Amino acid sequence: MIKKVIYSFVLSIISLSVFAAEQNSYKGKDFYLDLNVGMASHDSGVTAVSGTTLDEDDLGYMLSLGRRMSESWSIEGMYYDMGSASIKGNVNDTFVMDGASYIWTSAGTLSNATTGYGGALVGYLPTDEWLEIYGKLGMHLWSQEGSASFLNNNSSFNASFFDEGADFYFGVGITANIVEDLKISFGYDALNFTDEIDPSVDYYTTFLYGGLKYEF
Repeated sequence: MIKKVIYSFVLSIISLSVFAAEQNSYKGKDFYLDLNVGMASHDSGVTAVSGTTLDEDDLGYMLSLGRRMSESWSIEGMYYDMGSASIKGNVNDTFVMDGASYIWTSAGTLSNATTGYGGALVGYLPTDEWLEIYGKLGMHLWSQEGSASFLNNNSSFNASFFDEGADFYFGVGITANIVEDLKISFGYDALNFTDEIDPSVDYYTTFLYGGLKYEF
């Protein structure tokens, strides 16, 4: 609950700052819808696998709705699905996660479905009439769902591998005009999944994507 309050407060400050800083409205289209699809690479925290198979890459997507405030700034809200990290093992295979050792008591596959939503402040650097570079910084509320029943210590594993929280995320990218009101985009986002408001902790999911941006 506290993290949700912090999240709302930070986004409110960002929004008010943008409105206060920009005296003139954006001369182009006020809103945009951005759909990006790409490769999500998860840091599951799993190491020292013996017989266990680890897959930390999956297909992901992010859908964003934004309000352009000026040539230089916009604010946006987004929803994402980053797929999952998967761990597969047979009886007596082992692995280590967050310093704890686990043994498979029966064969199976464990996956954590990663979804979330959030908002960001986006800054733009126009290079010419058809190309734009952008960077963004925001916060997201995330959930990694699933449960374990194949391990010697399922409770401990569930508490680490399946969780929810609020964290920062950031990204950079580039857009190029195709036709009027429609652009293609390419970018890279990094989403923190530590259940702590601490960007220095290195449990991230990275998202390398391409997509379409429609302005209206």
